[in-house]
Amino acid sequence: GACTVHHHCLDYVFINVAPSRLLGIDPVTLSLEDLLFDSVSEDNQVTWNSVPRDAAADVTFAHGGKNGYDDRPMREYLIELK
Repeated sequence: GACTVHHHCLDYVFINVAPSRLLGIDPVTLSLEDLLFDSVSEDNQVTWNSVPRDAAADVTFAHGGKNGYDDRPMREYLIELK
């Protein structure tokens, strides 16, 4: 199943400490049928994401997430800047 739905409202960075794959799930249906994104990251990859000031009112910044690999754990840190 999906993890908790969250809504990005501030800039954030992903720090992947192992290869990982994050499946973005619709926050309403929580269905794996129509993924919002399928993000593959390499070992030790760092990804910066800028978020616009009006993101709190924009549902496109909300999603659920699921580990895209069945045979390994998700190994990433999400840091949101305040």
